[in-house]
Amino acid sequence: MSDFGTDPPAGGMGSRVRADERIASGKLYVGVDPSGGKGSWGFAVVLWLSGGCRILRAWESKPSEAYSSLKRLAGAGVYAVGVDAPLNILGRTPTWRGCERYALKRGARLLPLNTPGMIALSRIGNSIFRLLEEAGIPAVEAHPSSILSALGLKTGYYRRSHVVDALIAAVAAAAFFEKPSAVEAAVDDCVLVYKLSEGFANVCQLYMLNVDSRPSH
Repeated sequence: MSDFGTDPPAGGMGSRVRADERIASGKLYVGVDPSGGKGSWGFAVVLWLSGGCRILRAWESKPSEAYSSLKRLAGAGVYAVGVDAPLNILGRTPTWRGCERYALKRGARLLPLNTPGMIALSRIGNSIFRLLEEAGIPAVEAHPSSILSALGLKTGYYRRSHVVDALIAAVAAAAFFEKPSAVEAAVDDCVLVYKLSEGFANVCQLYMLNVDSRPSH
């Protein structure tokens, strides 16, 4: 997890990802945590191997460079993407979709879609969905805060960035496609992953994010 940082070199990420994919013969899953405003975006890449996953990289990207990062990743053999944002909302923004109502009843902590911040995030989510759809890459929505809460993890130290949420979104996508029994997801007018099993979180090293015991300075 020491690979947190800012934008990788323009050509380096795709080359590195493709090399790792060939060596490990696994599947690549990407997590994206977009900002609805001027803040940084978070990106993460995990490699799914037989029975487990390896974190390849997690980093922040400036909004002006975020779509370039996404396009590079889309061309790097990505199997699926998890996004911490509403995807493919058409027409008037509802307060809740069917998938959110389902997740809320089961303990997820979600914000109404018709608030100004969520409307802005939904527009960005639509752009991400279109880009991935054109590349033929499936995408699911993930809600990292609900996932962390269900796992009992507290990551206040890392909340200064979007990196952790992107990492959780990548792991959620991997779990949804590789081990559906390890997730709780609302599948209605969207696919929303809001819980992961402790076992899958362990396999994908999410418990490394628990920083409660981190010494204070």
